[in-house]
Amino acid sequence: MLEPNVRHLLLESLRPPTRFTLDAAVATTFTLDLTAALVPPLAFTAFGLDDVSADPMVALEAIARVAERTAIFCQAGMIEVPHTVPDLVAFLEPMVHQIVPPPGTLFHPKLWVLRYVDEEGAAACRLLVLSRNLTHDNSWDVIVRLDSAAVGSQNHPGNGPLRDLLIDLVSTTVTPLSPARRSMVESLASDIRRVEWQLPPGVDGVTFHYLRGRRPQIDWTARRSAVISPFVNDAGIEELSGPSHDMILISRPDQLEMLSPAILSQLTRTYVLDAAAGNAPQSDQHLTEEDAGIGVETLVPGAVPLRAHLHAKVYVLEPPGRRQRARLLLGSANATSSGLRGNTEFLVEFEGPRRNLGVDALLGAEADGLRQLLAEYTATGGATPTDREDVEHQVDNTLRTVAAIPHRVRVVSGGDAGTGHRVEISSSSPYPDRNDAWQLRVGLLTLPGREQPADFADTPDVVYEAVTTADISPFVTVHIDASHGVSGSTVLVAELEGDPFDRLDHVMARQIDTPEKLMRLIRLLLDFGNPGTVVNQLSAGGEGEESSWAMNQSQTGELELVLQALATNPAAIDSIDRIMVRLSASEAGRQVMPAGFVEFWGAVREARLLLESSA
Repeated sequence: MLEPNVRHLLLESLRPPTRFTLDAAVATTFTLDLTAALVPPLAFTAFGLDDVSADPMVALEAIARVAERTAIFCQAGMIEVPHTVPDLVAFLEPMVHQIVPPPGTLFHPKLWVLRYVDEEGAAACRLLVLSRNLTHDNSWDVIVRLDSAAVGSQNHPGNGPLRDLLIDLVSTTVTPLSPARRSMVESLASDIRRVEWQLPPGVDGVTFHYLRGRRPQIDWTARRSAVISPFVNDAGIEELSGPSHDMILISRPDQLEMLSPAILSQLTRTYVLDAAAGNAPQSDQHLTEEDAGIGVETLVPGAVPLRAHLHAKVYVLEPPGRRQRARLLLGSANATSSGLRGNTEFLVEFEGPRRNLGVDALLGAEADGLRQLLAEYTATGGATPTDREDVEHQVDNTLRTVAAIPHRVRVVSGGDAGTGHRVEISSSSPYPDRNDAWQLRVGLLTLPGREQPADFADTPDVVYEAVTTADISPFVTVHIDASHGVSGSTVLVAELEGDPFDRLDHVMARQIDTPEKLMRLIRLLLDFGNPGTVVNQLSAGGEGEESSWAMNQSQTGELELVLQALATNPAAIDSIDRIMVRLSASEAGRQVMPAGFVEFWGAVREARLLLESSA
């Protein structure tokens, strides 16, 4: 249980079961890295890639296939500004939604709710509950994967908390969801109530906890417990502990030092990750579609140094009067007052025998299990935040307040044929007031380094001239320079008004900028479902290939692949046709089409329509 040497990659857990395809996906996260959000679409398709940079063209098609079926919800003000902004980020726009939680709280759950369907329309569901945000952070986290045993006709009351979280999402976004996106989330919420879950080995029952509000919602009573939490405070530990309570706490050194000496005296032992343990060894164990389990996860390939941050949230409770039983809770909530009583959080609880889920099962022996990665830590306690840390906290809160204000990006004139577009950024209400010397800048994510000054206690008046069509974006950056050398930034999602209808066509044309790249993508799509051929295409070169359509079809048999796809895989034809329509909409896109291909594809399109009408 919770073997630290086993890595369950997020991509493996997102991939559809055999003979199933993605039908709907909802993810929640506190912080979001847009470049990390480019990766999950690769798991939903059969291209066999784990990295967007391996082939951006394939990533583009993967995102296009699932964008309308995927929704990612995050805390407003917690979208990170990426170091570099790939063009592919434009295709995430319909997927990303910012949540505004109740005042003084945070939107903090981390999960994926997924529905897959097979060719007959039968549904299968999957739930991933994580402590990990959708970012590239290198940290120690946990993941729980539950697969449906059945999606029946009767509601299961135990799924109510999960259904409630999904329903609440649609009414708490900064900007309203589109009717189609709202319908997708509500449909998934309806189906999830009827799911019967497969349980991991050694588990007798599962309970979901949707935390929202300031009243206690979980019974933490235990005679013995172990808590793993990267962030802690006195109020949180007080809620978890009780009289004659044997409690082990695993956290970060700086957080243990923030506890008061009185609270520390109530703890049996305190641990931190042991940097002297080195790197966690590699494991060749992989998660299969039959698995439903619990594991420590890094979400990144390769060995993970123990100096990486602890980010897992785990609670092991051995109840009084039930000496052979144990409860195991995993999810997003930290052992803080806000984590347990204020923020929006989600945890999954398992109940079963103590030998499987108890404290000793979690820690293991000295030579194996989690204990081998820990070092006992004796904290003095009583530390207080520094002035710089206080300012960092204020900056974060201010960014979240700004991001909760609806913004608009308006394209008011121009065009690429002339001097480009005029683009204006505005907000529906003034930014919060600041009486100090903080400075504020606002800009478009696609125009890094060109942010413009803005004022607190006022609405931004940001205007760009000569913006190319491909650089028009609803992603707005806000940057704050504060005292003590503290700075912070975030990305927010604005409403986009007046953008050219072919904006994404220009983005695609800038990505597929040579005939060789286009032909390589077409071959990949025609071979969709044939992993061996796909791997060969990805490992091949490409820039030196002959771009003539006639030469390509004689050399590699594309004509045969097209005919086969018309008969057995029309979805591949539709995907290519969508790309052709977008490329044809711009002069740059038309330039990358090999000689004779436009005429050939016209005949393919007619054949596809003829076959569809006769079906």
